[in-house]
Amino acid sequence: VGPAEIAAGRALYEQRCQSCHGGNLAGSGAYPSLIDVVGRMGGASVRDKITGGGPGMPPSDDLTESQLASIVGFLANPIALPAAAAGGAPALPPGPVVASGGAPAGHA
Repeated sequence: VGPAEIAAGRALYEQRCQSCHGGNLAGSGAYPSLIDVVGRMGGASVRDKITGGGPGMPPSDDLTESQLASIVGFLANPIALPAAAAGGAPALPPGPVVASGGAPAGHA
């Protein structure tokens, strides 16, 4: 899957998935994280989950094969195309945000 397909997958994710799974794929509450979901489940299982839905997740059985491939491609490599290049906010790397430098005076 190339950059154009990943960009299309990001756009579809933003339209159909982001409101529950979040812009950073981390999920929230009852909505699971999609970080490394393709690595954990495999592409075919992710496609099946997208098209078949699940508890709390409506099926997206109206997607074409090309659209499914682009979403799975995006989920497999979400940082391959920063959101800024796709017209959105910059993507954040997974993990905690850590400040650099020493502690402010008197707070060590």
